[in-house]
Amino acid sequence: MDWKRAKATATEIAKTLTPASSGWARTHCPFCLDRTGRSDHRQSLAFYAPYGFFRCFRCGIRVSLKGWDSSNVQIVDQPIYQSKAAPSWFTPLYGGAENSQTFSPARDYAEGRGYDMALRTAVRMGACATGVFNTRIVIPHRADNGEWWGFTARNWLGKCSEPYRYPTGMDRARMFNEQALYVDTPDPVLVMEGVCDGILYWPDPVTCGGKPIEVQFEVFKKTSRPLAFVLDGDAWEEGWRAALRLQLMGVPAGAVRLPPGRDPNDRLYVDIQDVRRAAIQCIGQTVPVEVAEKTRREETYYV
Repeated sequence: MDWKRAKATATEIAKTLTPASSGWARTHCPFCLDRTGRSDHRQSLAFYAPYGFFRCFRCGIRVSLKGWDSSNVQIVDQPIYQSKAAPSWFTPLYGGAENSQTFSPARDYAEGRGYDMALRTAVRMGACATGVFNTRIVIPHRADNGEWWGFTARNWLGKCSEPYRYPTGMDRARMFNEQALYVDTPDPVLVMEGVCDGILYWPDPVTCGGKPIEVQFEVFKKTSRPLAFVLDGDAWEEGWRAALRLQLMGVPAGAVRLPPGRDPNDRLYVDIQDVRRAAIQCIGQTVPVEVAEKTRREETYYV
């Protein structure tokens, strides 16, 4: 990595961003492709305007802009997203509506990813056919009282320039299904990166929206439920470090190592039951439990 060039790139990016009232802004990371082999489509690069500091929650790069002057940065007063009910454009993908001609492509996409009717009902999955979130399945991020504090909208048409979209003002430090951390059970929580990866392991996933960040560790410390870090195959060392850190704090934790380049929802190569068994076995271990890559079957899945 040419750090001089990286700082120059980050400086140019900083000039184009308009942070929220918190001082933070998010954008696509230009460094992910070089560092991980994959482009960033989730706006993983976070910028903290008061300090001129960048961090990518996907590739992990950290850039601090030397001599940064924040006095001319435009800050917008952006309210945090919160909704007592589903948006008006949201149509559930369960209960019959998914059978309409409009939403049959959304249903087919969901089924192809392993999101059957039972799972769609459990996570309250829906879809949108108009507006900003058109042609996307929608997975609500819900609080204990059922209110929405955000959502993940995934394009169902396949590859595109922006597969994922999120509502303006969503608190990206919060975790999807964080209620699972406080369930009274000896079964481990599976700490993962993305919502679309995690829901296949319902009801046990907690997803961080990328690699875990500092504020999320403060939450992890408050649960006595075991924590199994099941990050993407290219991030297993991050999960290992996170588990060791929590073990030193007295939190039962462990890490799972997926095959190189594989994600938890890559059902062509990763067996879900193998991942669950590894999550149980890893708790308290000082090295990750590895999941072997399975032989590919001739089946059609959406990725």
